[in-house]
Amino acid sequence: MIITYIFHSCYLIEFDQFSVLFDFYKDVPREEGKSWVRDYLLSKEQDLYVLCSHSHSDHFNPEILTWKKKEKEYQLCLLIRAFAKWQGRTQRCSLPQKGGSV
Repeated sequence: MIITYIFHSCYLIEFDQFSVLFDFYKDVPREEGKSWVRDYLLSKEQDLYVLCSHSHSDHFNPEILTWKKKEKEYQLCLLIRAFAKWQGRTQRCSLPQKGGSV
């Protein structure tokens, strides 16, 4: 397991089979100049779980609703399920059912 601080309230936890991204707000460059999320995380083959503690703009970036990739499992927390439904974007991501596990 590798835990990485990305920016502001955002952390990335990488496991062998999947990654968990918490409170994504803004992408920032890695040491080699490529971005943490768009260039590194979204290009990984492993499943991605995105968790947001609340819908404030510095803890949730609506861009995450565009990250769906057919070859990857992609899950959002229940709070984002409500926001995505409100935005009419539930077709873009796989969302857990109430009471379900991720």
